[in-house]
Amino acid sequence: MNMHVETNHPHDKGHLYRYSDKTAIYYVAELRLIPKWNPFNNYQLLKLLEVDWIQLVPFIEIGRVAPEWSISTLHSDMKKVVGLGLRFMAKKSCFSPGHSFLK
Repeated sequence: MNMHVETNHPHDKGHLYRYSDKTAIYYVAELRLIPKWNPFNNYQLLKLLEVDWIQLVPFIEIGRVAPEWSISTLHSDMKKVVGLGLRFMAKKSCFSPGHSFLK
């Protein structure tokens, strides 16, 4: 079974998967911050969206794919991504746009 990570990165030149091989290892850490300030409560028109809260979410992802399972190989030359997400709880549903920066 091959492991795939989907991507739309411009350097991939039309490939559906950015990283593809038989084994993979992946770590992610994120910090979810809910500020007390909610700009959606300040304007009558925005109140119609019923945004209960917003979250700022800085994150980092680290991973690697390899042709065979080897802890030393999978933990060498790992790919890293850092980014910032923004989440909204609106009408009891969560929306999560975000942006990542390749390292």
